[in-house]
Amino acid sequence: LGTPQYGGTLIVNDTTDPAFWDPNQGTLSSSLEFIYMDSLFGANWTTNPSAQNYQLSYWDESYVTGDLLQDWEFTSPGVMVMHVRQGVYWQNVPPVNGRELNASDIVFHMDRMAGLGDGYTAPNSYFVADAWVATIKSVTQTDNWTATMAFSTLNPEFILENMEAPGCDCTIENPEAVQAYTNATNPELTNWRNSVGTGPYMITDFVDNSSATFTKNPNYWASDERHPQNKLPY
Repeated sequence: LGTPQYGGTLIVNDTTDPAFWDPNQGTLSSSLEFIYMDSLFGANWTTNPSAQNYQLSYWDESYVTGDLLQDWEFTSPGVMVMHVRQGVYWQNVPPVNGRELNASDIVFHMDRMAGLGDGYTAPNSYFVADAWVATIKSVTQTDNWTATMAFSTLNPEFILENMEAPGCDCTIENPEAVQAYTNATNPELTNWRNSVGTGPYMITDFVDNSSATFTKNPNYWASDERHPQNKLPY
């Protein structure tokens, strides 16, 4: 209701003190990553909450939209083709410096999560018991804007229910940051200064057990669904 206004400060209480700034450690380590990072899928926020309760861990397929994905399709049983949204840019901080997101970033995340390539040979310990991750057979890049996932299961409902659910499974981290700031003894992004995403806000300060401060990402890709002329975030 009303006309959206730009500016202002929003203060939110969070019950988790972040230990990691990396979806590879799961949402239990940081519930703040969704402020500065994006996922493959998102909620259609124009839907009335009486039709879809977005506080649930399951979103009905009818009310899910693409976030980093423009769209997706099953071209055959167990084979899902993802079309990456063009015009999405990583935040303009080192080491990625604002380059455009592409399909290789999606492949890197899945390889790292499931141990399928890019130097990763075993599933991440957080996801090792995740049933849907165990069904991923391969993830390949067809071109800059297309990635194909092959699954051992032929049940698309099972795949989509898990991939579209809110959480860290399909939140995409930056490959350059992972490669620059992690190593064998410290395999996760633990320093907030090294956090980078494609999300609406950028982290500018963090005080352990006290506060995290985010400011508007001036190059965020999305617009308000109800007011398409308005670039987000407000």
